[in-house]
Amino acid sequence: MKLPDQAPQPSNPYSVFAVLTGGLGILGIIALERCGWEPSRAHPIAFITGVMGLTTACLLAVGVAYGWLGFEKRFGQERLVAYWETGDGDWREHSRKQRKRILRTGIWLMLGSPLVVVLVMLALAFTDGKVVGTLPFAFVIGGLISLVFGVVTVLQLFSLSGSGGRVWLVEKGVMVNGNVFFSDGYGIRMLSYEIGKAEGGLLLTIRYEVRSGRAVGEQEMAVPVPEDKAGLVEETVRGW
Repeated sequence: MKLPDQAPQPSNPYSVFAVLTGGLGILGIIALERCGWEPSRAHPIAFITGVMGLTTACLLAVGVAYGWLGFEKRFGQERLVAYWETGDGDWREHSRKQRKRILRTGIWLMLGSPLVVVLVMLALAFTDGKVVGTLPFAFVIGGLISLVFGVVTVLQLFSLSGSGGRVWLVEKGVMVNGNVFFSDGYGIRMLSYEIGKAEGGLLLTIRYEVRSGRAVGEQEMAVPVPEDKAGLVEETVRGW
């Protein structure tokens, strides 16, 4: 087991989100350039895609910047409480169970949330008799929402890949491979935590609430914990 002062410095996982946000912004600019940066009957989908893509990229950029700076502040070497690695066999069992949970939740969010948004938008448009004009706009909005949930799901699955797990525990957060939780992050409120028995050791389960505007969602993060670290983890998490 490596000690904190021997632990490798974790790479900032928000770099991936920064690249994706930049790509979305470039896509929006290209789409708006195609229609001359103004509403066009000849290219309505391009205009709607450009506006929504650029708007979404700007909104995501704020969150990415906040997450980036927050990660650098919280996961510095001087704030590291503990670091450990999970062996191949234990990690395979842990990742197998978590993949099922992430896929089940991710598919529901990718399909259910955009569908609700599209139906609400069409219902509102129906009262004004503008369903046909609203239809492309609704599908673009729904597609972007589905894309965001899809990217988050893929990144969560990617954090479970590999032959083992690497865990960094800091004063106000924890990271398992590339999956990060901040206990004091903006819009995040921890609901509960539990350290229970799992095959090959213990499992820290963190349930938390994520709020964005009026939208609220509950998330769950599972962290494999070696038995000799249980007391330290309990003491650290209790302070969250």
